[in-house]
Amino acid sequence: MFNSPITIKAVKFFEEQDNLYLYNVENSGIFQVDDTIVDICNSDGKTIEELYQLLKNKYSMEELSELLTTLEKAGVLRVQDSVDDINTDSCACIKETNGVSSLILMLVQECNLRCSYCYGVNGEYNDRGRMDMDTATQAIDFLFDQALEEELSICFFGGEPLLNYKLIQDIIPYVQSKEKQTGKRVRYSMTTNGTLLTKDVVDYLMEHQVAIQVSLDGDQKTHDFNRYFQNKEGSYDLILNRTEKLRKNGMISARATVSPVQLDITYTLKHLNEIGFRNVAMYPAVQMLNVKDYEDYSLEFTKLVNYFETLIHSKEYKKAREISNIYKYLRRVHSSSKRHYYCGAASHMLAVDVHGDLYPCQRFVSEKKYSLGNVNKGVSRLREKEILKEFSLEERTKCKECWAINLCGGDCPHENLKNTGAIEDPLEISCEFTRSAINDCIRLYLRLDEEDKDKLFNNKMIKEEEMIVS
Repeated sequence: MFNSPITIKAVKFFEEQDNLYLYNVENSGIFQVDDTIVDICNSDGKTIEELYQLLKNKYSMEELSELLTTLEKAGVLRVQDSVDDINTDSCACIKETNGVSSLILMLVQECNLRCSYCYGVNGEYNDRGRMDMDTATQAIDFLFDQALEEELSICFFGGEPLLNYKLIQDIIPYVQSKEKQTGKRVRYSMTTNGTLLTKDVVDYLMEHQVAIQVSLDGDQKTHDFNRYFQNKEGSYDLILNRTEKLRKNGMISARATVSPVQLDITYTLKHLNEIGFRNVAMYPAVQMLNVKDYEDYSLEFTKLVNYFETLIHSKEYKKAREISNIYKYLRRVHSSSKRHYYCGAASHMLAVDVHGDLYPCQRFVSEKKYSLGNVNKGVSRLREKEILKEFSLEERTKCKECWAINLCGGDCPHENLKNTGAIEDPLEISCEFTRSAINDCIRLYLRLDEEDKDKLFNNKMIKEEEMIVS
């Protein structure tokens, strides 16, 4: 055993508030360390005996062995006793079969807006059309038949899904009948541009607890610059008019696309919060940002982290949790688990196009070669396995060399495909931004005290807080 070599896994050190921390690249675990741990991490390839000779003034052999065992359990290193220690985890994430729990229904592949950055090609995905009830029924049957979970989700998507609102009214009663037959339960969501919401539509969606997310990029000038009708008329005023009841009742969230017209995301967040959007997610229109834009965007993200921290200091934890761009990273660091994919596309989530064809997610609907099958005939398990392998982080040669891979997830597969022509190859300027953002978030996490962590991540405390707020 003493002649067994030690393999140090990928780690990164952070200094924050005069303390030194080790970040485990593989699972995002982070903990405070001292100079001895640094010495150990700089001893890759050394045997235990060689390491003992280096540290014998501080540790007995027994104490060193215990420390190495602790570090091995934490995933920081591996003591190689035999060839059996070779890591075979690279294939562990590729599933032979798949329990789908979430479906994105492309109710309509057309749209009444002409947004400048639309990845769906005017919402048509190069295949204009509308889903009919037969296709929807087959899709719902497919979900209930395939699902291994009791809690399922259906997202109404487009194009603009409310162009086919009648289908939603037909789908929900059918789903309710399936729930009674199976004992399974479905949560609904919908992403909409908000322009077709009417009083009757809003009342129906609220009655059936459909979680609504509207695409709104910020204030009027910012939003109308990129999101407009065919005649170039902006949609901001109409959206605010149509979402008034939902905003007053705190029952609508917003998705803001960040473009060069407005990179101050703290301003955008505050504006959307002030007009009544309870949750705001902000993502860049990658194809619109140049190197200088990304540099400015990184600085603005740092400002957003500072704003998040002011909310923590003022004990506004619920408001802080709703800043998903930061909270998602903090939660992943706190939970510290190994990630295999960027998202749930093709693993537990599928999109159904207007013809009933199945895709990893809504973004891939225009990419016919990524079809996994059809709701009528089912999933091609061979094609599913091929796509899951292609999506896996184990296939990301470039990303494997990056310390942020487990928190980043290798970027959106479809974004990569569009921007570089390869799913496994993210855009470098996007990578630089993401590393900067993750660095800011990890340092923020290290400044949180135990009360902050309880309030932010303890699910029981979060539920109690939400009960009081409501």
